[in-house]
Amino acid sequence: MITTQIRCVLTATLFGLAASLSADAGKSSANFLKMGVGGRGVAMGDAQTAATDDVMSVFWNPAGLAELYQNEVGFMHNSSVQGVSQDVVYYALPTNSANVWAVGLSHLSISGINGRDSFDGLTGDIPASDTLISLSWARPWDELPWFGGLQTGVNVKFLRKILDQDSALGYMGDFGVLYEARGTRFEGLRTGLVLQNFGTGIKFDGASTPFPSAIKLGTAYPLFGKNMTLALDGVLPMDGDLFFNIGGEYKLWEVLGFRLGFKGDQDTDSGLTYGLQFGTERLHLDYAFVPMGTFGDSHRVSFNIRFGRAFRQMKVANQVEKAFDRAKAKYADGYLVDAYMLTTDILSVAPWHQPAKMLAKRIEYDFKAMETETRQQQLQAQVDEHFARGEQLFQIDSMLDSRREFESILALQPDHMGAKTYLNRIDERFRSVSENFYTLAAQAFSSGNFVLAKENLERVVAVDPNHEEARQMLSRVDDALRKEFEAADRLAREQRIKPLMEAGQALMNERRYEEALGKFNEVLAIDTGENDARRLQSLTKDLIAKDAYNAGMNAAREGDYSRAEAQARKALKYRPEYAEAQTLLDQVREEAKKVNTGNSQRLYRDALEAFLSGDRAKALELTTKALEFDSENQEARRMYERLTGNPWAGRQP
Repeated sequence: MITTQIRCVLTATLFGLAASLSADAGKSSANFLKMGVGGRGVAMGDAQTAATDDVMSVFWNPAGLAELYQNEVGFMHNSSVQGVSQDVVYYALPTNSANVWAVGLSHLSISGINGRDSFDGLTGDIPASDTLISLSWARPWDELPWFGGLQTGVNVKFLRKILDQDSALGYMGDFGVLYEARGTRFEGLRTGLVLQNFGTGIKFDGASTPFPSAIKLGTAYPLFGKNMTLALDGVLPMDGDLFFNIGGEYKLWEVLGFRLGFKGDQDTDSGLTYGLQFGTERLHLDYAFVPMGTFGDSHRVSFNIRFGRAFRQMKVANQVEKAFDRAKAKYADGYLVDAYMLTTDILSVAPWHQPAKMLAKRIEYDFKAMETETRQQQLQAQVDEHFARGEQLFQIDSMLDSRREFESILALQPDHMGAKTYLNRIDERFRSVSENFYTLAAQAFSSGNFVLAKENLERVVAVDPNHEEARQMLSRVDDALRKEFEAADRLAREQRIKPLMEAGQALMNERRYEEALGKFNEVLAIDTGENDARRLQSLTKDLIAKDAYNAGMNAAREGDYSRAEAQARKALKYRPEYAEAQTLLDQVREEAKKVNTGNSQRLYRDALEAFLSGDRAKALELTTKALEFDSENQEARRMYERLTGNPWAGRQP
């Protein structure tokens, strides 16, 4: 047992080690609560108050959980410095009522703390850990007329701290708000506010200290079609000074992400953080690297997966209506091109939306009917703006977005030569890309790599649906892949069948016909068209039936009619048309009946003698046995009724 003085020293050591992971720890305890969770947020310099949108929102801002419409599980492992290890698991469950519930568990352990007794002698490592349990609720408020992008969330958290044989328990909570601008020129701009880790504090070994509470205000803005996100957080800790975190993320091909961040509260190193993402929105792996200067390096790896049915089934319809509201707002402000692009987007996913159709026609009519020079100049300014945007997108090879800009312009200004020229260039670029894919497909086809050929041909058809040569080659590739599959399947069946056939034939040679039949049945279950197996199956059944018949004949000669009947039945089971076996069964039954009749008469006579001698119990026993052999023995029936007063109701023999 370590002394109180030594325990206090270890407590200070534990707090100091956790504080080394976060600069300016001040007078608060449980500073592991400041350690970021999830590879994305950490790699972006902890600037997540407004950028968070997955299950890791439990840590950053519980309001971000309201984004979820499927179940999500998130795991993280943090291999930090000085023997610190952290493991986290979160689970979020959306509901049809729009509420999102979540639960989380975070465990931090610290190894390498030496315990000493009152004589300063080593007593071994001291167990030291922090365990945090979180219960979360979040909700989007899409039904609010003026704040459709508002989300709120709450965390209730329980912390248990252990050091050697001492422990302490504390309670705290978070409150978060998140708002996304919609229908304005700042479309997609997110703003978040979090009140974090406000609670009771923790009393450990007689010393009471508060939690590392903080107020965080953040913003995040998407760029380049949401391929890039920039985020900025201002953090005011209750035990320190105001500082700022900044982070950025860029996604490439929707499956690869690069992240960079700067943490403003670091004084042990440069504050830079780095990271990567692999995977899609529904399944992805995130990695963050945090250099800690002289302390070493910290590595965080997290894994997120979304699964199950989608909740809030009306979300798509609501999104269509909100997009239509934005289109109407743009139209009302005079931004006809923007309004027209929004309506065409709506009709591409909801072609049945009649109000969008009517608005698109109204915009086209207004555009053609404009006569005043002022209105024409306003519209031309909008066209020029979208033309410039289309040019920029073209320069960065964002062909689909660029085409969308130019097609929207031509829908309203059919004679716009610049838009026509760029659309022709885009078509040429698509044709060039299509031909490159077609060349790669032809090379792969000629080398026999049909899988690669199919991938490239499908890309060709996606880019140029009228590419007849690609369609014809794709048909040939599908035939080749089908034949390859059939050949591989046939080879696999043969590899499974061969040892079974060999084993069955070996068992036949050993006259173990029933086991051999089992092997042949397995073969036919794999391939019903295996003729050799079917022939051997039939032959094996014949041999089993013949052996059973011979065994039945021998049993009948020995007078063992029960065994003879069983063998005759077995022969008929494998060969129902076996006439000799049927004859044997009939004969055995007849002989068995005669024997049973004789036994019944003998037992009756013995019962009559016992009755006459006054032994009624023995008489009843023998009478019962006589009737079991032959229930039609009338003398035994009358004797049974005389002895019991009841008619015979025993089992049939």
